[in-house]
Amino acid sequence: MLTFQPSSQELNEASLVAGLRQRDDEAFQCFLQTFAPQMQRLARRYVYSDDEADDIVQESFIRAAEYINRFEGRSSLSTWLHRITVNAALDYRRRQRPQTPLNEVAERPIAGDLGDAALSAELSQYIYEALATLPQRQRMAISLCYLQGMTAQEASDSLGISPDTVYGYLQQAFPSLRRALACYISEV
Repeated sequence: MLTFQPSSQELNEASLVAGLRQRDDEAFQCFLQTFAPQMQRLARRYVYSDDEADDIVQESFIRAAEYINRFEGRSSLSTWLHRITVNAALDYRRRQRPQTPLNEVAERPIAGDLGDAALSAELSQYIYEALATLPQRQRMAISLCYLQGMTAQEASDSLGISPDTVYGYLQQAFPSLRRALACYISEV
C-alpha cells in the first residue's frame, strides 16, 4: 500500500505556515527573504517607482501576517501571497490620483516633428476614451496583456482567473475597441 509522502518543499511550507501562525519572528524573516524579491517584481508591474512597489510589498506582507490563519493550503503559499500582492497593488492604484493625465503626457513632443506629437496625442486620447468604455474586467485584461506586457498566464495569476477567461475578456474587448476607434482609424 502506497502512502502519501510530502515533498521537502511541502514540509518546509507547512512548517513556515505553522511558524507564521505562531507569530514566530524567524518564520516571518524566512517568509520575507523567500518571497519579497518575487513580490517586489510583481508590484513593480503596477506602479511607476521602486518606492511605490516597496510600499505595496510591505502592505502585502502585513496583510499576509494578519490573515495567515485564513490560509487554507488549497494553493501554494506563493500563489496566495501573489494574490494578496496583486490586490494590494490594485488598491494602491485606486487610491492614487494620476500625476499627469494621459493626454498631457502624449501632448509633450518626444522627438521628431511636431505633427507626429499632435497625432500621438490625438491617438492617445482616442485610446484612453475607448478603454474607458470597456467593462472593468475587459479593461484589466487589455491593460495587463497589452499595456504592461504580461502573458495571459501572468495576467490570469494576477487576476485570480484562468488563462482562458483572460483570452475571453480580450476577445470581448476587441470588437468594442474597434468600434470606439473606428472614427480615428477611418480618418488616418
